[in-house]
Amino acid sequence: MFLIYITTILLSYISTDISIPKIINFGHKFKLTDKPNKRKIHNTEKVSLGGVAIIFGFFISALLNYIFYFSESISVDNSLNFLVVFFISFLYFLIGALDDIYDLSPIPRLTIQFVLAYFIWLSGIGINNLDLSIFFDDQKIIYLHPI
Repeated sequence: MFLIYITTILLSYISTDISIPKIINFGHKFKLTDKPNKRKIHNTEKVSLGGVAIIFGFFISALLNYIFYFSESISVDNSLNFLVVFFISFLYFLIGALDDIYDLSPIPRLTIQFVLAYFIWLSGIGINNLDLSIFFDDQKIIYLHPI
C-alpha cells in the first residue's frame, strides 16, 4: 500500500511539474493573466491558470490509480463515488478557472460551491472519522457523525 501512495505522489508531482511551463506559455500567448492592483500581492502580470496544472496532476494520478490499482477490487458503489468526486472536483476547478478569467462575484461562486458540496453529501460521501493524533500527545481521535 505504501508503494501505491508513493507512486500517486510522484505521478501527481511529475505531471504537474511537466505541465506548468506549457500552461504558463499558453496563458501568456492568449493573455490569460492576472494584472496587479491594490488587492493583489504581485507587482507584475501573472498567468492565472495555475489551477490547470494542479487539476491535471490530480486527474492523472487519480485515473491511473483507479485503472491500475483499484478497478478490479472496487465495488460498483465505490466506482460511482469515484466518478462523483472526479466530476465535482472538475466543477470546482471550473469555478476557480472562470473566477480567474472573469473575476466572479463571491456570493454566486460560494453558492455554487455549496450546492456542489451538497451533491457530494447527498451521494453519501463524507468523513466518518478524522484522526488528529499527529497533532495531540494524548492520541485523541475525533469521530464525526452525520446529523
